[in-house]
Amino acid sequence: MKDQTAFTLIEIMVVIVLMIILTTYAVPNIRAMMVNNGILTKTNQLVHSINFARSEAIINGNRVIIIRNIEGNWTNGWEIIGINEGDAEETVLKVFEFKDDNIDVVMENEVNSFKYTNRGYLQSLIKFEVSNTEYPEKSRTITVRPTGRANTASSNSH
Repeated sequence: MKDQTAFTLIEIMVVIVLMIILTTYAVPNIRAMMVNNGILTKTNQLVHSINFARSEAIINGNRVIIIRNIEGNWTNGWEIIGINEGDAEETVLKVFEFKDDNIDVVMENEVNSFKYTNRGYLQSLIKFEVSNTEYPEKSRTITVRPTGRANTASSNSH
């Protein structure tokens, strides 16, 4: 009997069928994982911005505004602006810009901005929803209380 040095056609076909089956299950899960990571990233950046603005207001004793970008929505980004109480001078502290990443950020009351007082307080409760239309079950909610503290929750825990 001769030693086998190659794969048979049946062995190759079995491997190809197994790869197709595994790919069929893996690709949608990878896409969902990528969308979930995008939602978590944008949520964390918004929470970081909120915490940064609050700490700047408290540390410097000035008002700090978080304002959505010029295009009129929170999805594409926002700026953090410090307002010096003495001379009413505005300083851009940080800018967050996002190119078309399919992750939407919607503010509940859809105002252009919100302002921290020099003690780190807000006028009212603020809510954001960070989501993707393909995977609505992955959405996150950010709640900023009048005390200025931000909390996040997944859509499943509403």
